[in-house]
Amino acid sequence: MDSSVENNGVLAFNTIPATAVQKVNRIAYSSGELGDVSKYSKSTHVAVKVINLKIPGPANGKLVQSFVRRIRRKLNVWIQLSHDNILPLEDVTERFGPLPALVTPWMENGSLNDYLRREVNISREKKLTMVREVAAGLQYLHDKDIVHGNLTGTNVLVGSDGTLYLGDFWLSMISTESENVIFGCCNGESIRWMPPRTTMPLDVSEVMEDMPTKARDIYSYGCILMQVFSGHQPYHDIKAAALIQAILTGTKPFSQLTDFHKIQQYAQRCLSTNSEDRPVIAHIVEFLWEQTNIAETMETMLPKTVTKIPKADLVKCDRHADDVDVLGAALKCKWVHKIEVTVKTLMDDIHNQNDLNKMCNRIRRELSVREKLKRDTILALYGMTTGFGVLPSFVYPWMAGGSLHDYLKRENSDLTARRKLDILVQIADGIKHLHMQDIAHGNLTGDVIFLDVSGRVRIAEFSHSVILAEANSRIFSEQLLGDARYISPERIVSGGQTGARKPTKPGDVYSYGCIAILVLLGKVPYWWIQEESQVLFEKVRGTKPLLSNVEVDEVLPNLVQQCLLVAERSRPSIEKVIYLVLVQSFSAVDLTDSIQRLDKDHCYSGGFAYVRKCEIHLTKIDASVQEKVSRYYQHPTVTECVDVAVKEINLANDPDILKIINRLFREIKLWLKLEHENIVPLWGVTDGFGSLPALISPWLENGSLTEYLQYKHEILFDDGKFALLVDFNISIRSQSSMET
Repeated sequence: MDSSVENNGVLAFNTIPATAVQKVNRIAYSSGELGDVSKYSKSTHVAVKVINLKIPGPANGKLVQSFVRRIRRKLNVWIQLSHDNILPLEDVTERFGPLPALVTPWMENGSLNDYLRREVNISREKKLTMVREVAAGLQYLHDKDIVHGNLTGTNVLVGSDGTLYLGDFWLSMISTESENVIFGCCNGESIRWMPPRTTMPLDVSEVMEDMPTKARDIYSYGCILMQVFSGHQPYHDIKAAALIQAILTGTKPFSQLTDFHKIQQYAQRCLSTNSEDRPVIAHIVEFLWEQTNIAETMETMLPKTVTKIPKADLVKCDRHADDVDVLGAALKCKWVHKIEVTVKTLMDDIHNQNDLNKMCNRIRRELSVREKLKRDTILALYGMTTGFGVLPSFVYPWMAGGSLHDYLKRENSDLTARRKLDILVQIADGIKHLHMQDIAHGNLTGDVIFLDVSGRVRIAEFSHSVILAEANSRIFSEQLLGDARYISPERIVSGGQTGARKPTKPGDVYSYGCIAILVLLGKVPYWWIQEESQVLFEKVRGTKPLLSNVEVDEVLPNLVQQCLLVAERSRPSIEKVIYLVLVQSFSAVDLTDSIQRLDKDHCYSGGFAYVRKCEIHLTKIDASVQEKVSRYYQHPTVTECVDVAVKEINLANDPDILKIINRLFREIKLWLKLEHENIVPLWGVTDGFGSLPALISPWLENGSLTEYLQYKHEILFDDGKFALLVDFNISIRSQSSMET
C-alpha cells in the first residue's frame, strides 16, 4: 500500500470505506480461529478478512485497544513484504466490527487444503513446484528474520494460475524480538501442523511448542511437504477430539510415502521433535532444486490454453542441423501439415528456483499478451513444443526474409523510397494494433521485426511487453532490459542503468523513430558507438540516435524528430505516426489545422469511403492552396472559408491495410496530376477522420451524377443532358491521357 506512512515506528494506513467493497457471497467463504474470510468486489474480486473479537465478560476498551495494537503490528510486518509467493496486503477497511478488516487479492482456488481435496491427480513435477513455491516464500521471510508462526494448509493459498502464496501472518514476528510475540495460541486445527514438545507437558495447553521460531516454521513446512505429496493433512485419520491424546502418545503425523522415498526421508528431518536437528530453509530449497527436472517442470507450468505440438510432428529441414543448433537461435523445421516453421528454443541459463520462476513468467507473459493479438503484421504463434532443449520452444511461421536488421543489410542499397515507406507503414500498423489492445511492446528493435518470403512485416518477441490495464499484476512484475539503442531515454536513470519503469506507448513510439533510422539509412541508432554501455551513457547525456550532420534525404525528417522527442507527452501517437508517414508518401499538402467539421454524420457513403461536408479556413492555408481555391472558383477569394468535401477512407471491416493504402496512394498520385475544368481538384489531406489521411476537395452542392439525375432528369432538356455527356467524356479522356 503505497499510501501508508510511518508514525512513531508504526505504519499508518489509508483506510478505504466499507462502501468501496461489495459482498459477492452472502456467507463467509471460510472461517478460522481468528477471523472469517468473505469474497467481495472492488475493481476486482478481493478477500476481506473480518476479525472475530471474542472478549469474555463485558466489553473492555483497553483490551480492544490491545488487540488493535496487535493488528497494527501484523500490518507493520505484512506491509513490508513483497515476494511472488507472499500474499500481498492491498487495503484495510472498517465498519466490519471493532477491529479493522484486511483486504487481500482473492485466491480463486482457495486454500491448499481445498486445492488438494479437489485435485487428486497432480504430477510429481507439479507437486515439486508447489512445495518449492512455499519454500521460496518461507525463505524470503526467514532471510528477513521474520517468522511466520502459523504455517498450515489453511494459510497457504492457491491463485487462479496454481501459484501458491503464504498468507495469514497472525503469528508473524521479528525473531530477534522474541519477547514481542503477537499471539501464542496453538488451539484449533492449526495444532496439526505444529511440533510437539520434547518434554512431558504439565497440562494440555503445553502440548505444542509455544514460541514461534524459524525451527517451528520448518516443522510446519515438513507437514506441508508431506501433505502435498501424500494428499492428506497431518493426523488426517484422527478426529479433533482425539488429537491431543494421539500427540501425547507419540503418534506420527503421517504414514510412510510409497513412491517418494527421498521426499519422505527429507521431510522426516523437518519433522524431527528436536528442533536443532531440523534443516534451515536454505538447505530445503537446495534439496528441492536437486529433485527438479526443469523440462518436465516447465511443461507443467505452461498455460492450458497454449497448443502443444509434439516434437515428432516437426522435422528439421537441414539434415546437419543437429551439429549447428544454438540455444536461443531460430531453427527451420517442417510441420506435418507441410508448413515451414521456426522453432525458437529458449536459452536455458537456469541455476536455481528464482531463475526458473523468471523464465516461466516470461513465457507466461508472452502467451498472455499473444492471446489478445490477431493481426497480419503480428507474427502468429502456432504453439509450443518440447525436446529441442531443456526449456519449451515456441513454434512460429518460417520468416524467409529474416529479421529487419538482416534484411536491410542485404537489400538496403536496392530499396526504393516507396518500399521503405511500405515497411514503415506495416511496422506502424502492427504497433497500432498493440496499442489498440492496450499493450506496450517494450522492446521494438530491428531484431524482433521479421519479413516473410513476400517481404511482409511481422512484429514478434513479447516477453518485454505489458498489458497496461494489468501492469501491476504478478505476471508483469519483472522489468526486463530493452535494447540500449532503441529504448526510450525515460527508462534509463543516471549511471546508465535501466530504471524500474514499465514499457509505455510513448516509449514504443520512440523505438519506432529509431527503427525509422534503421530503415531509412540502413544504420542502427548510434551506429558510430560500438559499446552498448557507452550508448546508455550517451543517451543519459541527451545524445540523439542520429547525427545532426546526417540528412534523411526527403523522407520523413519531421516524423523521426517528433518520435525522438525527449518529453513523452510531446511524441505523436502511433495513429499520428501512420498519418505523417502516409502524407509524406503521398506528397500531399497537410490541411489538418484548417478543417472544421460541420456535421457529425457523413453525407454520402460508398464501399470505399464516406464523404463529409466541412469548412476550410483559407487564412490557415499556404498561398499555393489559396491559389488553387481561387482558380477553381474563377475569382479572387474574398471569404474566410469555403465548403469542402472530406473523403474519409472506410476501414470498418478491418481489411488488408496495405491493399487499401496502395489503392489510396495510386488515387492521390494520379489525382494530384489532373488539372482540368471537368475534374474535381484535390487540394490536400487532413487528419482526424479515421486511421488514414482523408482527402479534401471542393464541395459540390448537387452531389453525384446519380443523385442529380434523380431530381433533375424530368426537367432537363436534351441539350442539358447532352452537355453532361460531353463534360463526362472530356473528363474521362483527360484522366486516360494522364494514366498513359
